[in-house]
Formats: sequence, structure tokens, C-alpha cells
Amino acid sequence: MTEQAFDRIRSYRSRAQAEALAVALPEARPGPLAQMAAFRQALPAILARSRASATIYAREFWRELPGAFRRDSLLLAIIVLYTLGAAAIAVHFEAGSILSVGLYFGVYSFILPMTLFLIFAGRALYFALVVRPKRPFTMLMADLRHNLALPRRLAQGMPMLLFVPLLGGSFSVVKAAIPLMNPFSWDLRLEHWDRWLHGGTAPWELLQPLLGHPFVSQMINLGYNVWFFLLWFSWFWQFFTLRKPQLRMQFLLSVQLAWILVGSLLATVFSSAGPCYFGRIVGGVDPYAPLMTYLHQASESFTLWALDTQQTLWDGYSLGQLNLGAGISAMPSMHVAIATLFALLGWQTSRRMGILLTGFLVLIMVGSVHLGWHYALDGYVSVPFALLIWWASGWFVRRVMRLPATANL
Repeated sequence: MTEQAFDRIRSYRSRAQAEALAVALPEARPGPLAQMAAFRQALPAILARSRASATIYAREFWRELPGAFRRDSLLLAIIVLYTLGAAAIAVHFEAGSILSVGLYFGVYSFILPMTLFLIFAGRALYFALVVRPKRPFTMLMADLRHNLALPRRLAQGMPMLLFVPLLGGSFSVVKAAIPLMNPFSWDLRLEHWDRWLHGGTAPWELLQPLLGHPFVSQMINLGYNVWFFLLWFSWFWQFFTLRKPQLRMQFLLSVQLAWILVGSLLATVFSSAGPCYFGRIVGGVDPYAPLMTYLHQASESFTLWALDTQQTLWDGYSLGQLNLGAGISAMPSMHVAIATLFALLGWQTSRRMGILLTGFLVLIMVGSVHLGWHYALDGYVSVPFALLIWWASGWFVRRVMRLPATANL
């Protein structure tokens, strides 16, 4: 073999060894100073891309917003008319100032960012525990941009998000004015009819052997309070949903009509205070005194928040004060009416949700009696009225508004 051939073999061997050594050794990474320098160089381009993306996003949002207001114009008009009526009632009956219709803006400014945080945190946990992507943060940001914070979705929910505090404040004004417009006069009749419907026994007495245990009472009270959170989150869900325009409008319209027709109009016609206030309103022998005695005794072992709320509402009624959640009204039960709408929405969403929310409806109806809030008849009347409102709203949405059942996303 010639000398040139040996030189060629040695060069091949040294090159192969060099390549193997390069693979074995880690790449040299730039130091912190070099990284900072690279970042400073790239920062203008990053900021430029961010500004461009924000501009495009804002344009998409503002382009969608007028259409969202047009689609929800009926809901907004109902809220405005109801607010004007509540303001007139507040001034005429001195149930509060005209500004009382904005009673919930303070709490709203707190609960809204908390809701957004909980939704974002829940979505993050879902990705981390269920989806488990290789880059969870990147996937979460993509989901936020292209799903949760989609410009069309934000525009869809913005009109109702802005107006719904007026609905809550107006309802409180009207509810507080009920005894001024029509003094409590139905409690005695409702108590008699309740006993007649249940074979001569008060419904709370029928429930007492099963529910008359302090811990059970506390669990019922806890479930009863969950109603407020379900109302808010079901509202929030339907404000921003894009999938089923027909169902969305039917639910939101039904809830509004329930507040106005059931919680305001019928509550004024059948003006009543409820079992927990029976002795203070009717006088004489109080058939609900044993129930209230039990609840106060049970609260010494397991706190029952309903008792504090009942006292707060009575103080507001006695002093003529208008506070958050103010007003006393028993017949019909708004808790049961809205819980019925929850169940109907649940059945239209999934079988599992329908079953859970129907169970929640039963819990609310039983809890309203056991905690002394309502006569059983209050709930019996609320359910068919809620069903009628749901049916009428659905007919209107399908036949008059002609909204599609599903949307092309």
C-alpha cells in the first residue's frame, strides 16, 4: 500500500473520531450576558408582532360587537323597561332612591374578575390533569386566544354582561317594595292550604323525621346557597356560548321573564312573608315556632346561614332599608322557579347534567320548606309557571325570532 493511501485512511479515522466527540460533548450555550443581548435585539420585533396581534384582535372584537347588541336587543330592552319601572316604584313608594337599581355594581366588580380567574384556573387544571400536553402553557395560551377569548365570543357576551347588574338591582327594589304596594296578607291562607294539601299536616312536619338532624340541615343549607353560584355561572355560560343560539336565547329570556313575572308580578299579587316570619306577620299561635326553635338549636352545633339571612332581611324590612338581596317574599318561590330552569337547561345539554340539576331542583324545593323560607305550595306553583315560561320562550325564539338550533363555528 502506498504512502498516499495510508494518509487517506488516517484522515478518515481522525474525521470520524472528531464527529463522534462532537456528538458526545454538550453544545456550548451562550452565557447570560449573551442571552440578554439577544433578547434586547429581538425585543423590538416581539413588541411589533404583539402590537399587530392586539390591533387585529381589537378590530375583530369591535366588528362583532354591533351584531351582538342587535342579537340581544330584546333581552336588553326588557332589562331597560324593568329598570325604569323599578326606578319609578322606588321613587313613588320611597323604597329606595332611583340609583338603587345599580345596587349590585359594587359586588359585580368583585365577582366578575373572580369568575374569570376561576374559569382560567379550571381550564389550566383540565389541561394539566386530563389532556397532559407536552407544552401545557403553550396549549393554554392557544386555547385562551382561539377559544375562551375568541373576539366573537367576547362580543357575544358583552351586552348582557354590562346590563345584567341592572336586572338584579331592579329586582331588589321591586321585592323590597312589595309590602308597600300590597301588604302581606296571604300567609294564613297559604298555611291552611299547605296543610290541606298534605292531609292536615304541615309539610315541614312530614320532612322533620328525615331531615331533622343538625348536620343534615347544614348540608341542605349549603346546597341552598349553591343556588346563587349556579345562577351566576349558568348566566355567564350562556352569555358567552356560541354553540346553540336558540337554547341560549330561550334560557336567558326565560330567566328574565321568571324574575319579572314570577318574582315581581305574582309575588306582589300573592304578597306573603313565609313560615320563618309567620308569627311576626300573622300573630297569634305560630305553627312554625317548633321548626324555627329546632333550626336555632341545630345552628348551635352546625351553623345555619339561613337564620342570619332571615334576620338581616327582617331588619331591612323593619327599618325600611334597601340592601343587597333585600326584600321579603314567599309566594311563589323564585329559588324553585330558577332551579326548574336550571334543570330544563341541563336536559337540553346532556342527560347527566339533566339528572344532576333535577336532583338539585328537588333539594331546593325540600330545603325551602325545611329552612322555613317557603310554604310547600310556593314551590308547587313555581314549577308549572317556570315550565310555561320556558315553553313560551322556546316558541317565541323558534317561530318569531327564528334563531338556529346550532351555529357554524
